[in-house]
Amino acid sequence: MTLNPKQFNNQLRMLMTGKELINYINTPRHTKSEFNEDVEPSAYWARKLQEAKATPQQHNVEVDGSMQWTVPHGSGIYDSVKTHGYSPEGETIELRHTSDGKVQQRDGAHRIASAAAIEDEGGDPTYFPVEHTLTDTLWGERKSTKGGTIK
Repeated sequence: MTLNPKQFNNQLRMLMTGKELINYINTPRHTKSEFNEDVEPSAYWARKLQEAKATPQQHNVEVDGSMQWTVPHGSGIYDSVKTHGYSPEGETIELRHTSDGKVQQRDGAHRIASAAAIEDEGGDPTYFPVEHTLTDTLWGERKSTKGGTIK
């Protein structure tokens, strides 16, 4: 795949706020419901924020016939971002760009949704380090592509 400089506006951003990321990412991961129906991106981000605001409480669940203690996925992240900002050192939000203009994040949806909500509530913006990758395949599709990182 050839990099088309016109695909991107000016220079790629290396730091972006949660609000900027939500507006920039046009193809969030997991945009199908459990009933395999399409989910609007706004509903995706609202669900991630709801999960992040949940209180992290352990509960006993059955997994493959045995009981295990678990904490709900994403719970407590809102409070963590509000108190500490984005703290995982060395971790970037990886954004995949496709030749047809789709942009998708790999991880960090709960943190992105939390940071955007905190900024909407009048809090300070939380900046995330961002890595941009050019690819033909988005996460969740059958084949994946190695390499293609834009330096």
